[in-house]
Amino acid sequence: MGSVRKWTKAEQERHEADQHSVEWLEWVAPQRFTEQLNRFFTETVPDMPEDPYTVEGLDAAEAAQLRLWPAADGSEPDQEVLDQFIRYIGETYRRTLGGEWINLAQWSSHVPRLRTLHPIIRADYSELGIVPAQSVAIADEERTGRAYREFYERFAQAARALQG
Repeated sequence: MGSVRKWTKAEQERHEADQHSVEWLEWVAPQRFTEQLNRFFTETVPDMPEDPYTVEGLDAAEAAQLRLWPAADGSEPDQEVLDQFIRYIGETYRRTLGGEWINLAQWSSHVPRLRTLHPIIRADYSELGIVPAQSVAIADEERTGRAYREFYERFAQAARALQG
């Protein structure tokens, strides 16, 4: 596990500027966010449980991902659909465990069209933040159908520990 260090003044200034970039503000715009989540629930993963922001919802989403993107054949997934998965996973954490969306653009993004964005959930229960794109990448690599749930349960345990 790597070490954590305080950001330099230049890194902090860049981070602050990244939160106000046009691309980021468009990505987090409420209308766009709602549209992408609605498409996720009606088109991409229509068989979600009644409350999609649960581990059962994460299981359904990961099963859909594995169906949509068969074993690594080298092809890139549809970027709009990938964007929906990132939003859904992050929202599950945000809505159930707390946190807020931030753009950590100095990290490279797993989403080719989001090269200047790196959407993460910043939360007290995670030292480095929750990276929804990482969950998608690991689920695709491992193909166990349990990656989303295992990540979530680990962070849920950390969140409960902070609550006492």
